[in-house]
Amino acid sequence: MARTGLRFRPPPLRITPEIRWVLLRAYGPLDADGPNELDPDAALGLAFDLGLASRIGSRLPERRLEQELGPGVASQLVDERMAAAGLGLRLGASVRCLATIAGEAEIPLALLKFSALQAAGVLRPGSRRANDIDLLATESLAPRLQRRLEATGFEASDRPPTEQHLPLLSHPELGLVEVHFRILGVRPEPASRSITFEAL
Repeated sequence: MARTGLRFRPPPLRITPEIRWVLLRAYGPLDADGPNELDPDAALGLAFDLGLASRIGSRLPERRLEQELGPGVASQLVDERMAAAGLGLRLGASVRCLATIAGEAEIPLALLKFSALQAAGVLRPGSRRANDIDLLATESLAPRLQRRLEATGFEASDRPPTEQHLPLLSHPELGLVEVHFRILGVRPEPASRSITFEAL
């Protein structure tokens, strides 16, 4: 058996036309031809199951989607793109409010995940869904930032903190926020298991 470098054996995967279409339209060249025989409803369901519906909806023009999937199915991908774009705008506004709160408290922070990609301008609008904002602060200042956010109307979850972030915060207008004090799995040094704000 060939070595794959994986510590587990994934089950064999049959590449159906629907799997091929979803992966091709999410990551492949835009001018590539799709599979000839395709179940549009199955492809749509797979795109949502894999979290790629908004990405596909943002990459392909609506007319192209209609040609490949039919108007009814295509419209659902367009709707998903628009919903993701709306969420992105809302999260962007929340990030600006959070930055103001942290700045007034003189707490430096970094954006992570969706918010970092959006702020850097590398995301196509509507190409990715996000439900929360992830912030990174120093380990010593993260609890202070958490308390400051609670004082401005955020409510902390009952769940205990993890080894990389404090309990999830929620706000009726600004949404969900996680204050991280390290990022697990990012290893600036071979012996380290995580990276911190200071290391960044």
